Amino acid sequence: MAACERIFRLLDTPPEIVNPAKPKIGDGSNRIEFRHVWFTYKTLTASERAAVQQAAPGASPVANLLAIDGIEWILKDVSFTVEPGQTVAIVGPHRSRQNHAHQPDDAVLRRNRGPDSA
Repeated sequence: MAACERIFRLLDTPPEIVNPAKPKIGDGSNRIEFRHVWFTYKTLTASERAAVQQAAPGASPVANLLAIDGIEWILKDVSFTVEPGQTVAIVGPHRSRQNHAHQPDDAVLRRNRGPDSA
């Protein structure tokens, strides 16, 4: 029951995604590219969000983002490409001290075949 409550609490959490000012339009290749991705589980305060937004376009965004106090980055400046038909999993250590068979241990990102894929 507690696991269900955590899931519903997570689903009720509003997203905190920083949208790019000028998003790129895809090239029709059906591949997904991740460029310079940073991720934290922490809910950022308004001042932390402002610091992240100011750091991103700077001359040295990596150093600027690492210098923000109080943020534990899980992904730091990660870039990769997922081609059509590929499956990618990003895995890491389980954050809980207990490991239950019914709880997933890894965060998984999948790219399924699109209708145009061979």
